[in-house]
Amino acid sequence: MNRFACIVWLVMSLSLNSIVEAGVDRPTFLGFSPAFPTDTVAVFEPPSNPPYLTREQQTTVIVDINKSGEVINVQAENSQNIDIDIATYVYNHIMAFSFQAALFNDKPVASKLPVLVTMQPNRRYPNFMFPISSDRVVKNRKLYMRTYGFNDIRLPTLEVFPKYFCNLPSNDSSNLYPFVLLKVSLDENGQLLDVQEVFSTYPPCAQTTASAALWSDYAPALVKGKPTPSECFVVVSWFREIAFSLSKWKLSNVDTLSPLQRWRVELFPDTVGLLHTPLPRSAGKLEFDSPRNRFPSNDTVSAVLLIDTSGETSILHFSKTSKVIHQAIRKLGKKLAFYPAIDYAGLPQPFTGLVHLVFDNSGRIRIDCQW
Repeated sequence: MNRFACIVWLVMSLSLNSIVEAGVDRPTFLGFSPAFPTDTVAVFEPPSNPPYLTREQQTTVIVDINKSGEVINVQAENSQNIDIDIATYVYNHIMAFSFQAALFNDKPVASKLPVLVTMQPNRRYPNFMFPISSDRVVKNRKLYMRTYGFNDIRLPTLEVFPKYFCNLPSNDSSNLYPFVLLKVSLDENGQLLDVQEVFSTYPPCAQTTASAALWSDYAPALVKGKPTPSECFVVVSWFREIAFSLSKWKLSNVDTLSPLQRWRVELFPDTVGLLHTPLPRSAGKLEFDSPRNRFPSNDTVSAVLLIDTSGETSILHFSKTSKVIHQAIRKLGKKLAFYPAIDYAGLPQPFTGLVHLVFDNSGRIRIDCQW
């Protein structure tokens, strides 16, 4: 089978994975299918005074939906004042949406749905990102996976992955990174039953990685408190920037790791959305020093980045700020380096996303990706 045929087969088989369990045309995992809006347009007359914002703001609100698909409550996920203000502002808007109720074991159930709300300064109309869109497609994998936790379903987790090694060619200048996609089967105790290689963009590393996966540790899925067998996917990536420091990976240490060390091993309960959103090529924190600048005070600026299929970055727009920070942002745009977003066939995809640029008075700039 040639590469094109393999990619077609991979995309078709993986895209079907989230719907074959229940035999219905909506994303389903562990017997649960989240609620989704039946239409992307709702009649909405916003209040006259939107929350005061100095930059683009994203907030998650939790929507309670009964088994008839009716919204019965909307509340902010966090207790911060701005989150509460936004939740209050969009309350009537979300109440105007009609939803297809969640299903559990093919029966309608009441559920909670996290919804990402984006608002911009001086704009009355918010933008909503639902885990599943009205056309029954997962639009935001991270939000989709979080939906399960709000509905008393704990997804399986990868706790430990052993040390592994891959001898990468030194003359490859590609901005894409090799990876292997593995399918793993777990019993109700989280014990590994089987590992299968699904796809690899660099076959010489696939077999050794699959062998290493046999020594990995997992925590099982819990459905309504009951341990449950599951099948999930593990992606192991080889980033050239850290190719010689691939020690044992532990979930308990993940918050202390640099970005590429953190993302080199990931478990996906289901294959939906992108395999990876754009990843910073920095082996350390995504920070830059601007030694000639001493920003007058700490400031956070929201910016929208367009990252093309080669990893090149363009700053589309950013919130208003001082002249010195404005100039620093323009220079920063030329320094940012990303691996592009890729799908499950290893093909690069264009991506647009929000980042927060955090400036401090020492001249340092930190980039926090909001995706």
